[in-house]
Amino acid sequence: MVLRFWCSLLFIYSITSKHVHSQDILLYDNDKYHVTRGTFWDLSLGMNTANLLDEEDARVSTHLPFLYGYHFNSKYALALGTSFEFNQAQISGFTFDTQFVPLFVYGRYYLSKYRKRPFVYGRIGYGFRGDDSTFANDHEGGIQYQGGFGVHFASRKKGRFMISLGYHLQKTNGTERFIDLFGNEISTVFNIWIRRWIVQFGFEFTKKRKSHQLK
Repeated sequence: MVLRFWCSLLFIYSITSKHVHSQDILLYDNDKYHVTRGTFWDLSLGMNTANLLDEEDARVSTHLPFLYGYHFNSKYALALGTSFEFNQAQISGFTFDTQFVPLFVYGRYYLSKYRKRPFVYGRIGYGFRGDDSTFANDHEGGIQYQGGFGVHFASRKKGRFMISLGYHLQKTNGTERFIDLFGNEISTVFNIWIRRWIVQFGFEFTKKRKSHQLK
């Protein structure tokens, strides 16, 4: 009778417990977890840190990156990405606007297996001009790079919050026309690197496999 009782408890436990593959996820005691193998996609909002701190005369930057990639293990992830990026630039005291739609390769390396996982990342690609040339602004696309670090937070859901800080560089050249205080037109040919510290807030979404369905 006692043996039958314990066998019944073991059976109940087996059908209500968590069924996971250790090589696919990192599971924590509060049922929050990280996926360590499989596809994912990220959607984020980035901005110039100077705008976030409301610094005077800060040049506006708004970035909306999208990633689709794969976690190979608990350390490495690789993705392809695109974005819509608006950056103000400045030449000789005059401010003008640029828009880019980049395509890039993105890599991430996790530094630990904790619930709040720090990571470093880098991406490289080409930013295509995202708007039509106007009379006042004729800028071209160019190579871009971004590298930085962040923290990835565990969750019970498919989406996991991320925050990161990275240094962003975008090459561009073209012609900008300004009107000075006396109404005169000034034409400037430029070849510059746009350089910014960008803070990003985003969510990463993963597809739960059957082995990831936590009870």
